[in-house]
Amino acid sequence: MILKTIQQLFHSELDLLYDVKEVDHFFFMLCKAYFNIDRLTLALSPELNISKADGTTIFKALSKLKLGKPIQYILGVTTFFEMEF
Repeated sequence: MILKTIQQLFHSELDLLYDVKEVDHFFFMLCKAYFNIDRLTLALSPELNISKADGTTIFKALSKLKLGKPIQYILGVTTFFEMEF
């Protein structure tokens, strides 16, 4: 599964619920947390693929976001002044 395609799916599913920049931020947070892939890597490698199992993980997070669950609850952490809690 190509991550850029999944990012487009995030926008088609979430843009009516959240600001466009916030949807991007959610997507990048999930990529970093689940796959250790940062925003720069995604920009430099637009055809980057993940496995079907990894796709299932990010789609579960998408489903939770569609229900309004906070990203911090989905990831199990939050950041405050660059410290994780």
